[in-house]
Amino acid sequence: MNVQPTDYAEILRGALALAGIPVARLDTTDWGRFREWADKHLTVAVQANFWPFYMRIERRLFRAAYASGTAYSNDGTIIFFYQTKKYYLALKATTGNPPADSEGDTDLTRWAEAGTSYSGDDYDASTAYIAGDIIYYPTNDTYYQCHTASTGNLPTDTSYWGALTAFDRYVAWEQTGLTGIGDVAEVYDKDPYKGYDARPLEYWESVNGVQIVKDVPWVYLWYRIQAPVLKGDHYNATTAYAVGDQIYFETGVPGNFYDCITATAAGEDPVTNPEKWTQVEIPLIFKRYLQQALYGEYLADGQNEKAVLELQKAGSLLDRETGQLTGVNQQRLKTEVATR
Repeated sequence: MNVQPTDYAEILRGALALAGIPVARLDTTDWGRFREWADKHLTVAVQANFWPFYMRIERRLFRAAYASGTAYSNDGTIIFFYQTKKYYLALKATTGNPPADSEGDTDLTRWAEAGTSYSGDDYDASTAYIAGDIIYYPTNDTYYQCHTASTGNLPTDTSYWGALTAFDRYVAWEQTGLTGIGDVAEVYDKDPYKGYDARPLEYWESVNGVQIVKDVPWVYLWYRIQAPVLKGDHYNATTAYAVGDQIYFETGVPGNFYDCITATAAGEDPVTNPEKWTQVEIPLIFKRYLQQALYGEYLADGQNEKAVLELQKAGSLLDRETGQLTGVNQQRLKTEVATR
């Protein structure tokens, strides 16, 4: 992240100082409450603006690219093939057989081009079908494509037919090996940083992801990454941690949360084995807001009126930071892409 971070220990100490609570008096239960409040308000802060240090522009496919070493079957999985810039689904089990040849012709004995919809005549048991023929089977309201010549074999017979799955053109919120997508600022047909001929694309958001209307092979997403999550408990030297686990660690270093990125043995902490951990970074510009917000949350347990005032102060601190971010960079990008 291209931003100066702060230490969670400093945020917590500042909030406790406002509340008049010595750090030594904070028990495990209250420590967990402050962590939950910090997690809540960190998300609020991240979502308050399109902060440049949380923004990314990346090319994204709608499905994973074809891999020659992957075993595919007719289970509805759709893949992308770079050579043709098209999407395909396997009609039967296949490994190491690309969807199309060097000329771009589809291997109809194994693959079908994915479509948002399909058309074909009703299945006729007396018709001799060949690879590539598409039929509609009213019995189960499904389209099938023939991959092996067939006469009189029902479309449900996978020895001759593969079911066709409609292609829903969306970029999933989570894609394997890529950064999770938070909120989308814009979607382009080309990289807006590499040419002024990039144009915004029509899109909408669903539970699946960012839905794209236009028939394009990929898009460039300008998006905010997902907010950091604070969920870890204090580090336990007797515990072996798995990838995805989170801890809070402060022995010999400022107190911060760390995500496990490589499984550890007991005793392998962020100092002794830094390659196995990554710090959950909290931007310095959120420090005062988080301290004030945690104090306000603490007061909410019995001092509601004062809590409201303190949370309003926290909101003002965050507003001050968002006000300093005028959005010039974002507006310039949108203007250049739209008019040049």
